[in-house]
Amino acid sequence: MKARFAIALLAISMLCASAMAQEKTADDWLEEGRSLMLSGFKSFDPAANAFNEAIKLEPENIDAWLDFAQVLSYLNQKNESLEAFQKALDLTNETLEQNPNDAGAWQSRGIALASLGRDYEATRSFEKSVEILNQSIDENPKDAEAWWLKADNLDILGQSESALEAYDKVIELNSSKAIGAWIRKSDILLGQMGRYDESIMAFDKATDLMAAGSNTTTLSHALFSEENGSSTVLKIWMSGGRILRVNFGRYNYSAHDYDRFLKVDSDYIKSFASRRGTITPQGKHLGKHNDSLCSWEPNIEQYARPRPEWNTLGFQLKWGHTLLYEEGSVKVAAQVYDRAIQIDSNSSEAWTGKGVALLAQGKRGEALSVLDKALELDPDNADAWCYKGNALSSMDRIDESIKAYERAIQLYDEEIRNSSLQAEAWDGKGIALENLGLAENNLSRYDEALKAYDKAIEIDSQDAEAWYDKGSALSTLARFRHEPEKYNESLQAFDEAIYLKPRFALAWAAKGSVFLDRQRYEDALQAYDKALYINSGLQSAQSGRGAALEKLGRRNESAKSYEIVLMNLDMDIQAANSSQVLSEVWYRKGSILQAQGMYEEAQKALHNATNADPKNVMAWVTKGDVFRWQAKYDESLQAYDKAIENIPANSTWQLSDAWSSKGDVLQEAGRTDEAISAFDKAILIDSQNNYPWLAKGDIFNLTGKQEEAVKAYDKAIQIAQSSPSFLAKQVSAKAWYNKGKALEAMGRQSEADASFAKAKEMGYQG
Repeated sequence: MKARFAIALLAISMLCASAMAQEKTADDWLEEGRSLMLSGFKSFDPAANAFNEAIKLEPENIDAWLDFAQVLSYLNQKNESLEAFQKALDLTNETLEQNPNDAGAWQSRGIALASLGRDYEATRSFEKSVEILNQSIDENPKDAEAWWLKADNLDILGQSESALEAYDKVIELNSSKAIGAWIRKSDILLGQMGRYDESIMAFDKATDLMAAGSNTTTLSHALFSEENGSSTVLKIWMSGGRILRVNFGRYNYSAHDYDRFLKVDSDYIKSFASRRGTITPQGKHLGKHNDSLCSWEPNIEQYARPRPEWNTLGFQLKWGHTLLYEEGSVKVAAQVYDRAIQIDSNSSEAWTGKGVALLAQGKRGEALSVLDKALELDPDNADAWCYKGNALSSMDRIDESIKAYERAIQLYDEEIRNSSLQAEAWDGKGIALENLGLAENNLSRYDEALKAYDKAIEIDSQDAEAWYDKGSALSTLARFRHEPEKYNESLQAFDEAIYLKPRFALAWAAKGSVFLDRQRYEDALQAYDKALYINSGLQSAQSGRGAALEKLGRRNESAKSYEIVLMNLDMDIQAANSSQVLSEVWYRKGSILQAQGMYEEAQKALHNATNADPKNVMAWVTKGDVFRWQAKYDESLQAYDKAIENIPANSTWQLSDAWSSKGDVLQEAGRTDEAISAFDKAILIDSQNNYPWLAKGDIFNLTGKQEEAVKAYDKAIQIAQSSPSFLAKQVSAKAWYNKGKALEAMGRQSEADASFAKAKEMGYQG
C-alpha cells in the first residue's frame, strides 16, 4: 500500500500555485522542488536541495517534509526517506493534537504512515479525513475544496466509484479545480475501471475548459523516445493548481507518433500535432491531443527533440526491462526489444528480452526460436537458458526444460564466482531454481531459490527485483505448504520491492494475490487497483480484481473486470499470427469464462482452442473440467482421453494427473470399477502421485469398505512424507481428515480424533 500513497503524494504535491516574490519563501522553494521532481530522475538531487531549503525556512512545514521524503525515496536513500516521513508524521500528530478536525492533516498523516509501511493505520487516517470532510460538507454542501479533498482521499483508498461522485460535485460547483476533476475522472475511468468511452468524454471536457482559460499557469513534463524517426510521448504531467496527471502510451499498444510541438499560445498552451492520436483497446481516440497537451516552458526544445542517448542500445534495453519485469507491459516491451535489435542485431540480451516478452504473450514457439537466436549469439547467456527452460516446460517438453534450467544454474554459478554482477547472478539462479522446481514438481527447489535471493539481497539490498522474486517464492511455499507465516514474509518482501520501485506493477499485483489467498478481499482489491493504476493492461491484475470483487459480492463490477480481460483476449485473437498462438489465446479466454461459471461460452472458446491446435493439452484438460462441472460425463471423458493422447510419455506427472481426472469423472458417473482402474493407471505411471490413493480411499469409504479406505489413505500419507511435490502435502492433509471419517465409521473414535487433529495441524478442516 505504501507506493499507492507515495504516488498520490506526488499528485497532491503538484497542486500548488507559483509564488513570485523577490526573496524566495518556503513556498517558492517548495514550488521549485516540485517542478524539478516533475522533470525526471536527473533533477531529483536539486529537488531534494530545494525541499531542504523550504524546511530550513519553515521547519514545521508538513508538505515540505513529505515531498522531501518522497524524493529521497526516489534517490534510494531509504533510511533518510524514512526519517523524513517520520518527521512528517510527528508534525501531523502535533497538528492534530491542536486541531483534531483538520482533514488535511489526517490525509498527510495517512501518507506518512503508508510510506512507513503502517498500512492499517494509514487507511484509518484517510477514512478519518473523509469522515471530517463529510461533516464539513453537511454544514456547507457547496464547499468545493472539501469535495476535492474528499475525492482525493477516496481515490487513495481505492474507492473509485465514490471518488468519481465526489469529483462530479467539484465539477458541479464550477470551482477552480473543475479541470483537475475532469482529468482525475478520465484517469480513474481509464486506468482503474476500463470505461474507455467515459474516459474519453471526461478528458475532452478537461481540454475544452483548458482551451477556454486565459490565465492558467501550466507546467508539464514530457518524456520521449525515438520510434521510426518520430517522437513518441510516454508521459505527460501537468500542474498549476488544476491539472494533476495525464498518462499516455501505457494504456494501449498502438503507436503514438508526434512530429513536433505546435505553438498555440505563447503564454499558455503548447501542444502536439499528431498524425495518429492515442488509441484505446476499443479503437477509440483518447482526447483532443492537438489542442490540449502542455509543454514545459522555457525548455521546450529539449523535450521537442529526443535526446541522443535515448536512441542507444543501453537505453532501449533498460526501458524494455522496466516494461517487462516491473510493469508487465509485455507487448510494448517486445516492441522496445525490436528497436534494440535494430540498433544491434548481435545483442544476445535484446533477443533474450524479446523471447521473454513473447513467452509472456503465450507465443511459445516464437519465443523458443528467439531464445535460440540469443543462445546462438552467446551460448553462455544464463538468462536465455533459463527462459528457454520456461518455453520448453510450457510446451510439455519437461526433460529438455530440466536440462536447460540445469545449464542456466551452472552458468549462474560461474558468474557468481567470476563476475562483479554477483547480485544479479544470485537472483537469476533463484529464478532458475524456482522454474526447475516447477518442472520437477519439487517444492524443495524453492527453498534453494530463497537462499539464492537472500544472497542477492545481502550483496545489494536495493535490488527491487530480488525482493520481488523472494516474495513470489515465499507466497508459493505458503500456498502449497500451508505455512501462513510465509504469507506475511512475502508481503514484507513485496513491500520492500515497491518501496524501492513505487511503480512496480507486478509487485502490486502479487500483493493482491497474497491478500486474495488470505481472504483479505478489500486489501486485495486495493493492491490490484494500484497495479492497474500503473499499468491498466496488466491482465493478471485485472483478473485478480474480478475475483476479489466477486468475493465481496460486487458482481456487476466483477463482471466489468472480466469483460476487460476478455476484450483484450479478443484483440489478441485478432492479432494471432500462428495456429499455436491462436489456440493459446482461445484457451486463456476459455479459462476466464470457466472461472466466471459461463460454461457454454467457455466450451465454445475451448473448442476453438482445440480446433486451432489439436495438441493443446491444457485446452483439452480444461475442456474436460468444464464438461465435468456440467455433468456431461461422456464429453468430459472424451476430452480427457484427447489430453492423454497428446501428453508426451515422459511427462509422467501430467499424464498421471490426466488419468486421475478421468477417474474422478468415472466415479461421479457411477462407474466405480472403471474409476478404480483409472486411478490404478495413474499410480502405475507416477508412483509419487498420492492423489489417486486418496481418490481410491474415498471410493472405498463411500462403498462401506473402511478397512481398504484406511489403507489407501495411509498410502497417500506415506507418499507425501518423502515427496517434494507441491500438491502432495495438500493431498496428505485431506487424506488425514478422510481417514478420520473412516475410523469414526468403524467406531475407532480416539484414532479418528488423532487423524482430525493431524489434518487441522496441516491446515485442513474439512
